[in-house]
Amino acid sequence: MNIVISLIVAFFCLQITYAQVGINTVSPKALLEVQASNPATPSATDGVLLPKIDAFPTINPTADQDGMMVYVTGNGVVEQGFYFWNDSGSSWQKISGNKSELELITEGFSSGWRLRGMNPANYGNIGTNAIDLSISNTASTIHGATSTNSIAVGLNAQSSEYGAMAFGISSVSSGSHSIAVGPQSKAIGPYSTAIGFDSYASGFCSLAAGATAQSFGDYAMSYGRFTASRSYLETAMGSFNTNVLGNLSSFVPTDRHFVIGNGSNSSARSDALVVLKNGTITAPSFDIAEITDPKALVTKEYADATYATPENPIAASLVGNWAPYGNGYETPHYYKHNKRVYLSGLLRNTSTMTSGEVIFTLPIGYRPTARRLCAGGQTGMNIRIDILANGTVQYMGGTSGSLDFISLDGISFETH
Repeated sequence: MNIVISLIVAFFCLQITYAQVGINTVSPKALLEVQASNPATPSATDGVLLPKIDAFPTINPTADQDGMMVYVTGNGVVEQGFYFWNDSGSSWQKISGNKSELELITEGFSSGWRLRGMNPANYGNIGTNAIDLSISNTASTIHGATSTNSIAVGLNAQSSEYGAMAFGISSVSSGSHSIAVGPQSKAIGPYSTAIGFDSYASGFCSLAAGATAQSFGDYAMSYGRFTASRSYLETAMGSFNTNVLGNLSSFVPTDRHFVIGNGSNSSARSDALVVLKNGTITAPSFDIAEITDPKALVTKEYADATYATPENPIAASLVGNWAPYGNGYETPHYYKHNKRVYLSGLLRNTSTMTSGEVIFTLPIGYRPTARRLCAGGQTGMNIRIDILANGTVQYMGGTSGSLDFISLDGISFETH
């Protein structure tokens, strides 16, 4: 009898060891299959309960437990839900089907927020109160929001200092309170800002905006394409300005303060305008045609030195029958300003006007280089006035006959 019982027990042990196990089924389709009492109308007890815990074990599981599942009740500091042990990341990872949601995670000694379901092996440890909306598909210890109050958004984005923010593919914000916006933008200096494609700001409170714009000096700013500000408080604009290194952290009078680049590529860098901190202005790209253009801008200093103050009018010494018109009208006169002579005033002839009659003579220094035909004024018509190279001002004709006055206003010419 004992032999029979022993054989029966051995038989069932073999079945348990090697056979599939079915609960509520006689034909299990896996090592373990559990069927509901009635799939259409299941009971409240149809299901499988995993081990319930309030907190994770103080000693981490090993590779032997990789994939082990538990249910966190939510009665502790860990968020409620199903978790599995991810040995490659040495962390408990929550099971979630929605990666658009954030989950509170604890890594190292910090707790912050990251997109659900992200592989911790692809990120650095989350920073305290950090918000990590980045995506990292490769193993890394630096990707993500890894510092206190930092934010990272985008593929392989990195924010690694207090309050740093990185937005964009491969953007890096490694200065405290720095901001990087755009693909490959890098805000390295404290309180720096880098905006655009591949922009770079390393100086304290510096700003770089554009395409490969670079600001190295403290408080420096760079705008445009491949511009660079390489000294304290320098501002660079345009494209491909020349690379002139100055003091990055101190005011030096001979360093650049403002520069406009007009280069075409990295091998042909040039500047349209450079202003040094001592006020010296250079315009390397200007040519003589641009400088002498009548509409070119000039400084007050240049204007004061070049353009003399208009001289006081000189009364014309009228001859013959010519006299000032009187009655409060301006007395005939002339003056010179910037090598140009101007005539003005109202005069009359006390007799009949005769063609070729001399009105007055201009002195040397106020005469044209050649005879000039000019137009005086009279009601409803022009009066021909000729000014000869010897300085004589002559009436040539055009009077109506009934009017005896001529206005010299508007007559001017260059002198030699």
